[in-house]
Amino acid sequence: IVVPVSEHEIHTTRYSSTSMYTAPTIQRFNATTGALLGTASLSTTGCTSTVSSYWYDAAVDSNGDIWTVSYSYYYLTKWTLNAAKTQWQCSSYTSYGYPYYLTGVDFDDNTGNMYVSYYDSSTYPTYNRYLMEVNPSNPSSINSTWSIGNAADYNYKTTSTAGNPNSGLVVDLPRVILNEYNVQGSRHHHFTMNGFTLEKMGVQEMPNGGHYGMTQIEDDGKIYYSCYHTSYCNTVQRKIHIWGDGGISVWQTPSATTATIYGKTITSTRSIDQIKLASAIGYTPSSTSINIDVSNDDGVTWKSISVGSTKTFANSGNKITWRATLNGTSSFTPILDLVTIQYTTSYYSSGNFYLRSNYNNPFPSYVAGTVNYNATTPASTSISVQLGGSTSSLCSSGLTTFGQSGQTKAFTTPSYGYLCLRVTFSTSNSAYTPVLHDIQVALHSNAPENPGFEIHTPSPIPANFNPPLSPTVGWKENGPLVGTKTIDAVGATNTIIKGFNDRIPDTGAGFVDIPIDLTSESSGILTLTSFSVTYTIQTVNLEINIPEGEILHERTEPYEVVTRHIVGESATKIREATLTLMTSSASMNPTLFWQDGDVFPSPNDPEGYVVMDGNSYSILNNSILEIHWLFRITSDFPDQNNVRFKTGCLDDSGSAGFAPLDLISDEGLRVNRTFGLGWMKVRDNEGDLVRDDVPNNAWVAAGETLHFQGAMWFMETDDAPLDSAFDVRVSRNGWVESTARDTTNINGSFFISVVTPNIDVPDGLNYEVQTYNERNPTHVMEPNSDWSRTFRVDATPPERREVFPEDGSYEAGVNQQDVRILVHDEVGVPIEMNLMYWVEADHDLNRNGIADDSEYAMKRVTNMSESKTKWFMTTIDHSRNPNMGRVSYYWTGGDQAGNPVFYTQYDDEGILYNLNSGPGFNFDDATFQTRKDSEAVFTGLEWVGHSDNEPVFAGLEQSITVGFIDANTVIDFEHISLVFD
Repeated sequence: IVVPVSEHEIHTTRYSSTSMYTAPTIQRFNATTGALLGTASLSTTGCTSTVSSYWYDAAVDSNGDIWTVSYSYYYLTKWTLNAAKTQWQCSSYTSYGYPYYLTGVDFDDNTGNMYVSYYDSSTYPTYNRYLMEVNPSNPSSINSTWSIGNAADYNYKTTSTAGNPNSGLVVDLPRVILNEYNVQGSRHHHFTMNGFTLEKMGVQEMPNGGHYGMTQIEDDGKIYYSCYHTSYCNTVQRKIHIWGDGGISVWQTPSATTATIYGKTITSTRSIDQIKLASAIGYTPSSTSINIDVSNDDGVTWKSISVGSTKTFANSGNKITWRATLNGTSSFTPILDLVTIQYTTSYYSSGNFYLRSNYNNPFPSYVAGTVNYNATTPASTSISVQLGGSTSSLCSSGLTTFGQSGQTKAFTTPSYGYLCLRVTFSTSNSAYTPVLHDIQVALHSNAPENPGFEIHTPSPIPANFNPPLSPTVGWKENGPLVGTKTIDAVGATNTIIKGFNDRIPDTGAGFVDIPIDLTSESSGILTLTSFSVTYTIQTVNLEINIPEGEILHERTEPYEVVTRHIVGESATKIREATLTLMTSSASMNPTLFWQDGDVFPSPNDPEGYVVMDGNSYSILNNSILEIHWLFRITSDFPDQNNVRFKTGCLDDSGSAGFAPLDLISDEGLRVNRTFGLGWMKVRDNEGDLVRDDVPNNAWVAAGETLHFQGAMWFMETDDAPLDSAFDVRVSRNGWVESTARDTTNINGSFFISVVTPNIDVPDGLNYEVQTYNERNPTHVMEPNSDWSRTFRVDATPPERREVFPEDGSYEAGVNQQDVRILVHDEVGVPIEMNLMYWVEADHDLNRNGIADDSEYAMKRVTNMSESKTKWFMTTIDHSRNPNMGRVSYYWTGGDQAGNPVFYTQYDDEGILYNLNSGPGFNFDDATFQTRKDSEAVFTGLEWVGHSDNEPVFAGLEQSITVGFIDANTVIDFEHISLVFD
């Protein structure tokens, strides 16, 4: 609010927030230079503290006292200013009380009269505005009051039914200016006092945001104000605006008492026959006037016009102009500021007005109405009339539409509310508008209440036929019925159609009578005038099948949605169809198109979410069009839930075709662009130990090649991102070899080979799969333990130190022959060995007496100890071997890394070799023979040179021959005892 407190100083109010409850800061400015002089304080001592709240305007009287109006507290307050202009002191205040919201205050400098404007909130719903002259000595004494409009006049940039508030008053009789405040901008409403009548001259839109309060300085005739809300002030925040051309008093001898001013001729885009004078703002002292004429043919034809009125010309024209005749006296002349004329070259596409009763509680017992009206409706225009009871003061709900004049319809009424008549105008050609000339409404309060009809049991009932025995309510009106009612039953599930079908036998021949009973809950005449059954079907969107359970994202495989559409009887084909993905933002929804001829045009896709697949196709069979929509999703489609699908179509019936209701899928799909490791295996294809997937913390042989194989998948799916979305590499303890990369990634897969170092690493090496060169790194999941493996590297193979039985040994043939090997390993000791053995009697299948590779049997032997040197022991059965039958065996396997067991041997030149055992007598660990033990048979004894029972002489050399036969044919005696008895 701007307050010029003297010719040298201006005070303004400034608020620290949008709330006006807190008292403002008073800033002081030099009126000539604009320099900030400081601030002035506010003192409410002797008054109530709220007189400093919600100031809407201020004015200075001839004594230099300041007057403010407090909108929300209804106060008119007088302030005195100290000599230094640094303190406002409240000296008195007057409360006008509810519902008088004060909006402006000013003094007419010529008369000294005081004027106050206010808004009367009790005049709902019009919210009237008033201007009153009050006595400055006793402001509660009101001398005169004038109406200055209602809410409909103050609706700039708002839809509020109460309109905008007023905030600022300038009285310079005969001129009165009232400010209309909206945060986006203000309008000045101009009035002139003609005798005792206050006449409106027009409205002027003001720049630079809305403002509270305004003051006219009489000396220069200019209006001062300041923008309130800085967000709408653009580059003029916290500046004082000065509006006007200067003083209106000029002392000179007039040359004439009348003059005519002509406006500029404007050529309109189309000929018009009506012109309205919206405003003619000026200054008209007593005994002066301004007369306005308008023309639509560049001044050939003139018509006199007053503000707010409209003139109609006999002939249309497009040369629009005006003239103003200024009528003065020898002492005074009127001043013309602004002329605004309005004419229509185009109309809005729609509009409405409504009439309503006062609030009814309870509501009158109206049940129906008849509407008659006369209207002009040029081609492409229409009028819709609605009548009924509504709880909305805007008559926006609960109304019944009357499609044409003379129609009678029932309407429902609430328990309380308004009786409403609403008329809606529409046009599809902006050059034409419908015109309503008059309308008449007749209300009805008696009619059959809730009428209807019932379908009863057929007669006679054929044998083996079980129709419903209880009546089916085919139709029942909700409320009274006035006039005619046409009931259309469509579809097999419709109550009427199903009611008849349930009562018609499916087999046999003959006829049945199906009674139809009319019903009503009150007296009245109800007549069934006609009844017919017609089988027709319109085009309909029949079905939509989506890939439920799938997740939308960018992948190589297209998604497929199948829609089915029935071609109606009144059409020969479907001309076009659509499929829309209903995203979280309707403006971004992509729409796919199909056209007759199996043509799939480019989608309407504002954000580039979808790419049509060229393999999309359609099938027409038995008047059912089946469209297979194949499409791909791009990486621009943002993550979201419940993307549903909507399909529609347009057939070729009629001039414009028929489009049935769109069909929307019950379920939706989720969009997710986040991907990560879907699966991974580490293959070991080399050496004796071959593994399809080497587990975490496993031993691997030094120098072997490990193959990291896997694929990146979108989260919670088996779908792979495009190969252009990322590359893959494998790091070893955080370091990446140049060769440990895969940049192809077909179908999201990767295959990376990594060679283990040729040293022992018992603590292990950590290998991690990583993505890099990602198109969008935010779409990659954070790696977890599944992305990495730790492998312990073993460069030391196990050594065979000893075997049993030894090579060439001769062992008794038993069924549990001990066989063992002593192994030493410094790193990653073996825990499992394989004994390969060949028993001649059991395994020599070709009976060639040679241990062939394929004839060896195997036993797996384990020793779980962690000892570096340990035995692996088992037993074999060679009890079926014949005597001297051979047994060959060798040990295979190795440590946990797959390093095979070896033994050392020197050649003839003393060179030491590391060797591995294998099949065959020359390469195995040992070959031994089976011994068959048995009792010997004594065949006789010959004592040479001695007769039985003869003495033996000492010192005489004797010779004794003993004969034995061994049952196994081999002389293998270990001990022979000779006893002399």
